[in-house]
Amino acid sequence: MKRQIRILAAALTLVLVLAPLMSMRAKADTSITLTVGQSYDKEVYHTDELCSVDTVSGSLPPGMDYSYSMSGISIYGTPTAPGTYSQQFYTEEVYGGHMVQSGTKITVTVKPAPTPEPAKATPVPKVEITKDPTDEVVQEGGSCKFVGKAENASKSVWHFVSPDGKTDVNYSKIAKTFPNLDVSGGSGNTLKLGNIPYAMDGWSVYCRYSNGDDNYAKTEPASLTVIPKSAIVTATPAPTATPTATPTAVPTPEPVSEPDPPAAPEQTPEPSEPAMGPTDTPILPGGTGGSNQNAGTLDRLLPIIIIAGAAVLIVVTICITLIVLSKNRRRGRRN
Repeated sequence: MKRQIRILAAALTLVLVLAPLMSMRAKADTSITLTVGQSYDKEVYHTDELCSVDTVSGSLPPGMDYSYSMSGISIYGTPTAPGTYSQQFYTEEVYGGHMVQSGTKITVTVKPAPTPEPAKATPVPKVEITKDPTDEVVQEGGSCKFVGKAENASKSVWHFVSPDGKTDVNYSKIAKTFPNLDVSGGSGNTLKLGNIPYAMDGWSVYCRYSNGDDNYAKTEPASLTVIPKSAIVTATPAPTATPTATPTAVPTPEPVSEPDPPAAPEQTPEPSEPAMGPTDTPILPGGTGGSNQNAGTLDRLLPIIIIAGAAVLIVVTICITLIVLSKNRRRGRRN
């Protein structure tokens, strides 16, 4: 009997101890990790039927808040500051068919936003020299120019170098060495110099083209040679000599050959009565021992004589023909 009483007492004690525990639900803590600027909206605590929610302690990150429904607690928003934040909640809910009380803690760890990678810089093309200046020779006090060119350059500066190579100054400081020197175009492609002193003889110039601190190129140096005024000699012109007249030789004319005389046209004899008599043709005398001048005269007269003889012959023939015709007419009248 005593044993039964002891068992009943133990069971009653167990019920008394477990009864409070049956109305409590084990805590269900939640941890979330976010990044500054990261948007979030999600249910982090779930139950069968949530009746009420109260905050006990702590806070959520700036930019975030909570809400609850019958199904649970949700966290939403966009954190704006890094750090670790915890919010303790007290809940009353129906769990397993019984009204229970519970507590849950939601911890949100916010990391700093990642540093954006710097934008990749566009590679700058390398500066390349396309034209070097050429050497110049100038008289003292004269002027000259040097020309250089380069590609992919945003800046150009002309430099002056002493004959020994120990002095290298740019165009903006050369006036300290040569005060009277005229300089223009020191930051362009064409360097112009004027009023050049003899002291610059042997100096050289070059141009430095650049596009940034580490991207540059230099032209080949060009030398400057200055001729002093004392070396410039003005030549005295020599007296002009009086020209001497030179006799002009008279050329001897060559003998002109006379053209061959044209052939006399043949005369067709007309029927006529017997001629009254032959007509003698005068013949010019001549000898085989005559001079060249007489022979030339004869050659020139010969065609004229032939033509005149032919004309006389024609006239005589016409006259004879007329006479014959006249006689024939008279005879015809007598008959």
